[in-house]
Amino acid sequence: MLAKLKRVLGGAVLLGVIGCGSENTAPVSGMVSLDGQPVYPARVMFTPMADKGETEAGVAASALTEADGTYVIPAAAIGKNAVGVMMLPADRDSEEAEDEERPPAVGKPDKSSYDVASGENTIDIKLASLPPAGKPGRRAHDDDDD
Repeated sequence: MLAKLKRVLGGAVLLGVIGCGSENTAPVSGMVSLDGQPVYPARVMFTPMADKGETEAGVAASALTEADGTYVIPAAAIGKNAVGVMMLPADRDSEEAEDEERPPAVGKPDKSSYDVASGENTIDIKLASLPPAGKPGRRAHDDDDD
């Protein structure tokens, strides 16, 4: 009985090490910055995009940024990925923080998608501040006297 259990567990471990479909993923790392400054805490998400005529593209992968804005995703889908950055509350950087109220978007990414190739990938995500929302009120010519 114990020998059978060891074989079953050994097979499960071997399957976990080999992985299912791991040839379709690759590691991705990089830095997220907003106007040149590291973004922390935030969640970086890589979501594979289906080719034309395809309905499935793969499984999304994500990681939390470190204090220096860096992130590491061990297994992102190879191919074109939509990339998103979700800012987390500044006082919390854990998984639980994502369940709390999210701060508003503060930056626009330089690109909306990136290509993940086989092998190691370095993808830096640069965000630019969004302009302040316009205030309703006077127009420039309202001060002119006719």
